[in-house]
Amino acid sequence: MDPELAGAFSGLSEKFSSLVYPQLEQFGARPLSAKTGVAAYIDNELGRGWFWATQLGETAMLSQLRIQCNRPMELVESPGTPYSVLASMGRGDAELAGKGYSKTQPNSIFPMRHLLDENIMGLHIEPSTYEYQLEAGSLHCSCSLYLLDGSFEKIGLDKERVRLLDSSFASGLNLNAALELRSTIRSITPSGTLSDVGRLQYRAKALEMIYDLVTFLEDKHRDDPESDEKVSDRVSTILLESLADPPSIDDLASRFYLSRAALCSRFKRETGLGIHEYLAVQRLRQAESMLERSNRPVAEIARMVGYQHTSSFTKMFKEKVGVSPRQWRNGQR
Repeated sequence: MDPELAGAFSGLSEKFSSLVYPQLEQFGARPLSAKTGVAAYIDNELGRGWFWATQLGETAMLSQLRIQCNRPMELVESPGTPYSVLASMGRGDAELAGKGYSKTQPNSIFPMRHLLDENIMGLHIEPSTYEYQLEAGSLHCSCSLYLLDGSFEKIGLDKERVRLLDSSFASGLNLNAALELRSTIRSITPSGTLSDVGRLQYRAKALEMIYDLVTFLEDKHRDDPESDEKVSDRVSTILLESLADPPSIDDLASRFYLSRAALCSRFKRETGLGIHEYLAVQRLRQAESMLERSNRPVAEIARMVGYQHTSSFTKMFKEKVGVSPRQWRNGQR
């Protein structure tokens, strides 16, 4: 560890320093004075550029960087804590994010497409070791908001929006259509007069980024006149394909960039049933079909339609149909 560089980064907590310091050390970065936050520069055979970051309370950090590689190199990241990142970055960095190889999670990918020279994206990163192959002459630019677990609760968001944001980051977000968010990120520059005043300025920008993101996610389907029908149809299809192990309502909501309450309201308006009610009806219909058309044991049918215990399945069936599954089967033959 470089004592001089490590000393400069003592202005960040250990968790945040561990997310950025190792990469800068690999580049041979040197400390640079900053009016607000911490900064470093790179000017050697590996590359040339700068990095800046400022911590915003216990759970958030804002950073910017611009680095050009002078020669090919393998950059290794080993975050020791899970975190989410909301970032604007160039096409090359967006592609790298999608190609990053994790030694301990080799099947993990970031499911998104990158279409612009400037990409806005949201990701959740789990502790692991990630390797990125940097090419000679490649330019890497980004503005990133790092968020540790609990960040959204800290700023006072309600539980529905916290669940929406957490699940959305976990699934990977392509936010190129979030124009207000893009504008807010572009307005951020690594400056500031006094450190305390500067941190207030950057905290306000970070909150504005989160506000822009929440607004984008909640409004995504609002301007589409067919969005309600599309959502209910697609949710129905998902549930029918996964009766034995359906996704949670929170997971479904994140797929459609909706809050839990908005998804449930739209689904009931379109189908006349709540999601759990709809699932119960479809499970019953599927069970009746299998009882009539197959000789599978009742216990097996119960598991296939999502009941872990045959007794629970039998109780539900008698409540809805009036007889037990075996009696119903015998009556159909």
